[in-house]
Amino acid sequence: MALSQGYTYRMVNVNTTAPTAAGVYGIFRKDAWIYFGEAINIRDRLIQHLDSDYRENPSIPNNLPTGFCYELVAGGKTARVQAQDRYILSHGSLCNRKVGS
Repeated sequence: MALSQGYTYRMVNVNTTAPTAAGVYGIFRKDAWIYFGEAINIRDRLIQHLDSDYRENPSIPNNLPTGFCYELVAGGKTARVQAQDRYILSHGSLCNRKVGS
């Protein structure tokens, strides 16, 4: 599979377009991938980023994200982490420090 089309990284778009299913997601700006993550619930995890990253993890908002995308991944956490790592290794990321976590 591949990442979905990109959506504007705003709460209203996350609430209306991000799935509540398991998978991986990418946060980006026009010229760079900022972060790849995995989650049991993609929508909830993106909402957590939007709600708390300025306090808890400022590296994502400090890189001025403009969009997000996702891929649904079946098969549990191991499959999601493998998909996440594949995107980190193939596209690079400004905020992911290591693969496999």
